[in-house]
Amino acid sequence: MHPRIDVLLATCNGQTYLAAMLDSLLAQTLPDFRVVVRDDSSDDGTLDVLRQYAPRFGDRMHILSDERGRLGVIKNFEHLLSWAMEQGHADWFAFADQDDVWLPAKLEMFASVAKGLSHNHELPHVIFSDLQVVDHNMEVMASSFWQYENIQQGDERLSLLLSRNVVTGCASMVNRRLAEIALPFPSNILMHDWWCALIGSFGGMHRIDRPLVLYRQHAANAVGAQKGRGWDLLMRMLEMSPSKLHRVRRLGVQTVLQADALVRRMTAFGYSTDVVEGYLKFRNQCVLKRAWMQSRYFHRFSLVGWVKVVLWRSKTSGCLH
Repeated sequence: MHPRIDVLLATCNGQTYLAAMLDSLLAQTLPDFRVVVRDDSSDDGTLDVLRQYAPRFGDRMHILSDERGRLGVIKNFEHLLSWAMEQGHADWFAFADQDDVWLPAKLEMFASVAKGLSHNHELPHVIFSDLQVVDHNMEVMASSFWQYENIQQGDERLSLLLSRNVVTGCASMVNRRLAEIALPFPSNILMHDWWCALIGSFGGMHRIDRPLVLYRQHAANAVGAQKGRGWDLLMRMLEMSPSKLHRVRRLGVQTVLQADALVRRMTAFGYSTDVVEGYLKFRNQCVLKRAWMQSRYFHRFSLVGWVKVVLWRSKTSGCLH
């Protein structure tokens, strides 16, 4: 038997694309899963679409209703995961975005990997796949998201994952043990999928080298895809406005705060955090020392790493900060 799976679908003003996402869930070759949805105070027809589709799912869809108001992406997923955990129905939890399309074999392939991990449920695990990048009309922009963003095998190891998330939420699934450690989400994490990936790196990271999601790009993407080659990054830097430059520098600060939160959480659960603490010491070095060590914690010997060395300032002074 396959493990029990809850698909956690967070919606907010998703009327335009939601039906296609729900159709792709109905078309899954693995029919034995439950969809748990929470709408984040939409003011369009999102809830109407959900109610129209609910009878087609039958008892496989549960729409949460509460008075919490708009929580934002991270807190919405946190509430979904907390509720699903409390129900005790599922062994695994797959994150879903309202504007993507899942290919029919997605859950079956994820469940197959999860089934092979049933003997190792005391560790946190993340299963994640590649995606196809498509535009708002579902025209293919890139056949592989990993190639598009220059994500390579091994980039999911903790030392690199602390600076760059390579696990896309809508193409990932986490086990119950990971959820136990991840919840409640700290207030200073960057995104729910990044936080879960960091915790998964202490247990098992399981890649499926096949695109199983059509990752739709449009004006309202919460994150989105960006070309990850050094030349593309350099061109974006040259075109960067002061406000974008500020956001990049802010990202540097947030990665440190997220790493701090990770140390506290994993220490509380009895895990060694030597790698994370080493990363934090590295981030507090001057720019010359960070440049010397950049390939250990950034993206190999690459322009991406050098840019982060320069823009992600440390807390101390001197030594060409």
